[in-house]
Order: sequence, then structure tokens, then C-alpha cells
Amino acid sequence: MAIANRWPEYAIVGNTIYASGDYWQSGHWTKNIEVSALNIPATIQANHEAGIRFILPSAPNEVVTRP
Repeated sequence: MAIANRWPEYAIVGNTIYASGDYWQSGHWTKNIEVSALNIPATIQANHEAGIRFILPSAPNEVVTRP
């Protein structure tokens, strides 16, 4: 599954990414994406090329924040 969208605000809870959206532009307030649906290397590479730091938590109790 290829998801070529960008979400500036998201939260990762368990195995799901909850990405906030603008209903009037995207048709949804929140989009739920299973982490297993991501191509992790391609996601990291695309974010790196865009200058975005993308980090997945390495443990269930890890909190990752960004400025």
C-alpha cells in the first residue's frame, strides 16, 4: 500500500498512526494508518529528502517529541 500524503501533525499509539487532517481539504479529520502498512525505509528516505526527521518509537513506552 503506497501512501504518498504528508501530515504535519500525527501521533503514534501502539501500531497505529493517527494523522490529523483538514476535513474540508482531505475529507477526514483523522486518518488511521497501520504502521505495518508503511514501507519504513522509503518513508524514512522520503522524509530525509524533504528535510523532515521521522522517528518511530523503539518501545511501547517511548515518547518521541519534535520541535
